[in-house]
Amino acid sequence: MPYSEQRPLKVLVTGACEAGKIRFLDAVCDREPLPTNVAVRATAPGTPVHSVDMKLGGRRLNDGRELLLFATSAPERSELVRDVLDTGVSGVVFVVDSTRLGRGLDRSRWMLGWYRRTGREIPLVVCADKQDMEGAAAPDVVRRALSLEENACVVGTSVERATESGQALQALLCQVDRETDAAEQFFPEVVAL
Repeated sequence: MPYSEQRPLKVLVTGACEAGKIRFLDAVCDREPLPTNVAVRATAPGTPVHSVDMKLGGRRLNDGRELLLFATSAPERSELVRDVLDTGVSGVVFVVDSTRLGRGLDRSRWMLGWYRRTGREIPLVVCADKQDMEGAAAPDVVRRALSLEENACVVGTSVERATESGQALQALLCQVDRETDAAEQFFPEVVAL
């Protein structure tokens, strides 16, 4: 199918507050991500004000496909658009701050459970971020803390070693395509997992 007829792959980058979602996006996009911050004003006294805060990034894959990445803000601020973002999503990158594993752990488990409860097989990669910092939990520790299956893909990432973010995205794209031997078609500069 010619590229012009293909729908872009849509990847949701989500996780707890200050986990490293935007840093992940900055590491894997081939152009500057676009920030959006929109407030919905209260319609009546006492009505809450809602806001949507996210970044949209993109990347052209070596096989010609376009990849769109949506990085959400803190879960509480992206609740309004999560259903919209999740519609037609090709995969999810879930970012966890491995230096503060206890903070937001319940919320992270709830968010991961939400994806399981959709009833869809959504490809998922968990990034155990900030591995370059002191006290970072290893990816296996993050897997156990989140009660993930033993075969769940958890990749250690850090802002100091941006290729790790590329490896995490590569692993997700392999799940999307269900061809683990096709990893190098996406990012040949990154060693396949």
